[in-house]
Amino acid sequence: MSALSQVLVVSLNDSKYGIETDDIEHILRVPEITNVPLSPKVLRGICSLEGGIVTVYDGKNLIDKENDPVDVENYKSRMLTIRNQESLFSILVDEVVDNITPDPNTIEDTDSEGDDPIVSLIKTEDEIIQVLSIEKLTKEVSIPKYELTNVKEITSVDSTEGNNFDTHINRYLLFKMGDESYALDIESIREIIFKPEDITPIADSPNELMGMFTLRENVLISIDLRTVFDMKNEFDEKNRIIIIQSGENSLGLLVDAILDIRDVEKKDIDKIPEHFNDEKLSGVAKVNNELISIIDDKVLEDLLENSKSTIDSSKNNYQEKEEEKEKTNMKEVVIFTLQGKEYAFSIDNVEEIIRFTEITPIPESPEYLNGIINLRGEIIPIISLHYKMSLEEEIDEDTKILVCKIYDKKVGFLVDSVTEVSEISSDNIQENDSEEALFSNVILLDAGKRIILEMATDAIFEEEEIKLLTKATEGN
Repeated sequence: MSALSQVLVVSLNDSKYGIETDDIEHILRVPEITNVPLSPKVLRGICSLEGGIVTVYDGKNLIDKENDPVDVENYKSRMLTIRNQESLFSILVDEVVDNITPDPNTIEDTDSEGDDPIVSLIKTEDEIIQVLSIEKLTKEVSIPKYELTNVKEITSVDSTEGNNFDTHINRYLLFKMGDESYALDIESIREIIFKPEDITPIADSPNELMGMFTLRENVLISIDLRTVFDMKNEFDEKNRIIIIQSGENSLGLLVDAILDIRDVEKKDIDKIPEHFNDEKLSGVAKVNNELISIIDDKVLEDLLENSKSTIDSSKNNYQEKEEEKEKTNMKEVVIFTLQGKEYAFSIDNVEEIIRFTEITPIPESPEYLNGIINLRGEIIPIISLHYKMSLEEEIDEDTKILVCKIYDKKVGFLVDSVTEVSEISSDNIQENDSEEALFSNVILLDAGKRIILEMATDAIFEEEEIKLLTKATEGN
């Protein structure tokens, strides 16, 4: 039985397929696609996305070459952008149906060892969803790489001009704030991201304005939408930022959790009476026996306009602070926990932080080697820091893998959780003078009440151990 966290359910040729959401970067309305002459049927063309060129593949043809192509004129069709190692490409689908967290008891592996892209099935009382491996699905196609260009204007994904859409239906993104459910018209949404760790506050800004952050070299303002609606703002791993866009203006809206994407018939939407106090809502719809409050477009327009003026006045100051930060004597670390205690790695030694994924054990390997994982086509050995430090290891939903480089070899370290990525002033760091010490520094925070031991990754293993580790994972 496979471990699946969140799965995006899409429709292709009247069948439902699942794609792990970790593989997906964007869900977009289909932009203008430029055909590539003499290309195979599966390659629909290329399109411009955020200053770059993205190859567009037809999902139905990837499943079966005999299928008719996806109808991009249908208002339900969508383009999924996917990051595969160093390549960014996209796949067209007939429709995005749902975003689910499947019950492990409903998942059945297909035990497919060949080229079949269907790697597991999600079986419920009502339907069967076939889960796809993007790697196998695109194995036979060549994904070209394009150099970034200086395109200043992105093809609008919000335009419905020329699409044969149903004027009696609106499509909404449903999300949670507090105990209530809300909806935004999907046309205004560019993408959905995790809350960034490094949102920079802006002095003398409104309460709802969290600050500025950089997304793919673009500076964006982040608004806590819960504060706009006078709600309590608690932060946890379910929080998401919805990026909305109008023309060249973009803005991030923080919400408690994303629920679903739904089509709602206009006749099922009750308008808010004119005398109603809260002008932030345009209507209320009933979806699955639950009342959903629809946020008025005017609220988004006002937030976008205000954010534009904030960026114009603060962008230079923000960039100057970022440059100044680089010059100051600061150190950035990843803070994590093992058995309730906090430790840290220098950010320079951490390549990436990933959620726990299924680990393949290796027979007759060292006890500290949990096994290996396949990370975007690269085999990574997974090390138990718990074993190295004589601690008990326990895997749960908070478990993370820190992918680091030691002696030019990538390894992953299992940790109980990652609490934060922080910049620490040198005033709060006490160095360990011993070059061979496992803990290179002691970090003191909260006036010395919080003590964090920084590990020297090169000191965790001897170079000979790394060689044995490499030998143990060869051929897997």
